[in-house]
Amino acid sequence: MFKSVTIKKNVIDNQAITNNYISDSISVKRNLINVIHFIWTGSLNGNLQIQISIDNQNWETITESTTALNGVDGSGVVEVVTACPYIRAIYNHTSGNGSLKAHYAGTTRN
Repeated sequence: MFKSVTIKKNVIDNQAITNNYISDSISVKRNLINVIHFIWTGSLNGNLQIQISIDNQNWETITESTTALNGVDGSGVVEVVTACPYIRAIYNHTSGNGSLKAHYAGTTRN
């Protein structure tokens, strides 16, 4: 019998943003579903994206994960179903400043 387990982790912990930002990678080797919840404040303009990797060194952006920030407070959730063992969040800065949080949740079966 399989038991579902949800793993939770802070990916970005209220980071002041004035430039591009890349989170630490998250090992998702046994996770079936991966979700990152972004929360931002301030006048940030740019794009949030999720990247995946098979070796934790070479990264590919999931283009469908792009969330545009347009200078106002907001939040968004990105769901990632992948066979890759690593994911991370990135922010490509265009202008403005503010703060960014990201929380990860993943469900696996034990």
